Amino acid sequence: MTDAKKLNITFSRGDTVIEAGRRAPLHILSCEGLESSNIDLQLSANAQGDGGTVTVDRYDSKPITMVMEVDRKEDSEAWAEKLRRFFVPHVDTTITVDNCGRQTMNTFRLSKFRQQRTNLYEPFRFLLDIICPDPYMKSVSEYVSNMADHLALFTAPFALYPNGGALSVRRFNEELLIVNRGDVTTGIIFEFSASGPVKNPRIDNLTTGEFLRVMVDMAAGDVLVINTQRGKHAITLNGVSVTQKKDRDQNCRFWQLAVGENVLKYSADDGYANLSVVPRHRYEYYGG
Repeated sequence: MTDAKKLNITFSRGDTVIEAGRRAPLHILSCEGLESSNIDLQLSANAQGDGGTVTVDRYDSKPITMVMEVDRKEDSEAWAEKLRRFFVPHVDTTITVDNCGRQTMNTFRLSKFRQQRTNLYEPFRFLLDIICPDPYMKSVSEYVSNMADHLALFTAPFALYPNGGALSVRRFNEELLIVNRGDVTTGIIFEFSASGPVKNPRIDNLTTGEFLRVMVDMAAGDVLVINTQRGKHAITLNGVSVTQKKDRDQNCRFWQLAVGENVLKYSADDGYANLSVVPRHRYEYYGG
């Protein structure tokens, strides 16, 4: 069970935010499930010999159970009504967890919301059961890099070049080191922006030997987005799906960032110098 004294939780949906914690209007009395999800582990017995063989090893969706109570200084009945209107079924809601200083987040659906006070004169106390379909908690911060940016040559409060002059130079980092500090492999989003013609852009993970190549021709102003996050595999060109344009090579796949160091490299059949490539990702953890 998580230590509620060092735990702060924020629930948010749209413009509505509800905070729970030691100094918040809602106090967390108990919380179970943040630390880990259930593991579906199945084995088949070896026909000739000891032991067995793992046939299923799956990390299930994350159920979280909490008991919370409205602070005695608050209007208990007003809070009860607010909570009843907020914790409703069929809608995605964000949970952000600050557990001993580490902040993580996820999206959940409501499983159960039940009043637990023994009489109506007590502060409103309730049981909250939620389920995060994605079992991995995400870092709150999104990490963004630029594999091709501009390097300043001169900076000053003002600069006047009557005949023209270079203030910066384009620097091409065809290779980029990204360190995945999470517990598990994680998906990544790549945004390819073209400043001129580009043919069949490609992104490689040199550490794992995997690659993803898209068979498209890009023109100046085009933006190609590749999403390799679990359950969200997609490729769009200017907002239109072109997932079917993924190279049919059997080694071309929606690869994940391995835990630890990953060396990435972008390229194209033609016009790679016209590309600006921005990768974005979050760390993922078994627990929050």
